[in-house]
Amino acid sequence: VAGITGRGYLFLSSDLRARLARPPAAALMRLAFRTPRCACIFENEFDRDEFIARGIAAPARSFLIPGAGADLERFQPDACPSVPSE
Repeated sequence: VAGITGRGYLFLSSDLRARLARPPAAALMRLAFRTPRCACIFENEFDRDEFIARGIAAPARSFLIPGAGADLERFQPDACPSVPSE
C-alpha cells in the first residue's frame, strides 16, 4: 500500500530540477505502483486523478480517503491549564 499525501515539489514546481527529475521519478513510481499487488491511497481527488492520468497509479487500485486529520467542528481542544509561576 502506498499512501500518497500529495504531489509535492516534484510534480508542482516549474523549477528546472523538478522538471528534469519528474520523468524518471514518474517512471520509477509507475514501475512500483502499477504492480498487481500495490494499492494507492490518496488524500484528495485531484492528486488521485493526476496520478491515474499520468499512468502512475492503476484506477482499480486507487482509493480516496474521505478525510485526513481531525474535524475541528466536532473536536474542540481543551483550554491549556495555567502553569504556576515561580
